[in-house]
Amino acid sequence: MRALMAILDDWLDVHSAWDWPDVSPRVRLVSEWEASARHGTTSSLQSGLLRGLYDAGRAEILLVEPWDPRNAQDVSTLLHEMVHHRQAAHDWPCPAAQELPAYRLQDEWLAERGMRTNVNWVAVVLESSCTLHHVHPD
Repeated sequence: MRALMAILDDWLDVHSAWDWPDVSPRVRLVSEWEASARHGTTSSLQSGLLRGLYDAGRAEILLVEPWDPRNAQDVSTLLHEMVHHRQAAHDWPCPAAQELPAYRLQDEWLAERGMRTNVNWVAVVLESSCTLHHVHPD
């Protein structure tokens, strides 16, 4: 895992504006149930399924099993969560604002391998705008 993360980290150094924090995240493989129970502010949803999430308070990446380092889609989920680890040191208007840049980097990484991220881009853009979070019923 460390070697794979080092490769992804080098790629992110070139393709993103965020530096790697001083503390490396802990990475764990978890069941879908555990991930759903901890589903928080920054998560990777592809085809409507929770595939990974980042817990900034614990500096922890959770990858939903089954997860395979030989599968480019699975590796792209790790990359997505590593982006969130880099983003954690910065202020955001709402936690969801981090999703659009993370998905764009994930998609760029997959495109270099002849693949695309299977995500609803309209939903990501709307959620990342934070406008839904600022609507208060009167």
